[in-house]
Amino acid sequence: TLPNDGKSIFWLLLVCVGLGIKAGIVPFHAWLPDTYQNTSSTSAVVFSGILSKMGVYGLTNITFGLSVELYMVSLIFLILGISSGLYAIMYATIQKHIKSALAYSSIENMSVVLVALGL
Repeated sequence: TLPNDGKSIFWLLLVCVGLGIKAGIVPFHAWLPDTYQNTSSTSAVVFSGILSKMGVYGLTNITFGLSVELYMVSLIFLILGISSGLYAIMYATIQKHIKSALAYSSIENMSVVLVALGL
């Protein structure tokens, strides 16, 4: 593990950005609704069921392996989870296409997982 200094915080933020893109966490979620909309229904189900969850799984494995204070990881997870959840709920309710609503629902589900991990 890295020593508890600025490098650890840098790596924590870098991991949050990299795997946050994979998980569809707001503000890194822009690819997700377009991808769901332009794929077949089977692929959208795979995206919703597996791929987004793997981003959060990797995020938790790597961040808890870094030697940063646990409250810092919890705070980042809470902030990302709450902001992603509120954003996704607002946008899921106004969608006209079912695949777009599924994309925002997946973002909201990942935010619930992040909030639970943060708590």
